[in-house]
Amino acid sequence: MPESTLTLVRAGLAAVLLGCGGPGQSLVEPSTPPVDPYALPAADKAKLCVVRKSSADGTSIHLVRDNGALVGATRGGSHFCYLAEPGEHRVAIEGADAVSMAVDGGRIYYLHEDLAEVMGTVVAKPTWVENVEAKALIAETRYAVLAKAPADEPLVAVAPKTAR
Repeated sequence: MPESTLTLVRAGLAAVLLGCGGPGQSLVEPSTPPVDPYALPAADKAKLCVVRKSSADGTSIHLVRDNGALVGATRGGSHFCYLAEPGEHRVAIEGADAVSMAVDGGRIYYLHEDLAEVMGTVVAKPTWVENVEAKALIAETRYAVLAKAPADEPLVAVAPKTAR
């Protein structure tokens, strides 16, 4: 294939990849994380952090919902944290099965969004990880904030617990 054709193919692929993430969604990297991944939250709140180290499918944005409420998103090697009410939480990452955890106030919980290729498609595989592993993952990623959410879905400040 001639170099000029290869350049056009690369440019087209880049344009497609940069458009990933759905309409109206964008992430920004703040100079100071709005929610510190390591500082313990107040006793009446839990802190959940989602970290995606994998560079596979590095341009697509995966929205993250906790008990149905939009709490953030990941893209490439990124992470973010949010506060949650103590109680039962079901965290769903776009393109993956949801995972559940009962969270206590004053504690931090880390969810690793690993990516795997299944039959030619990249899928998210979320798993809860311990502090030591989480800190290593966070050290290799950047903090990203969902700057623009889908128009019909507000970003919540504190994720609600599951109603019983």
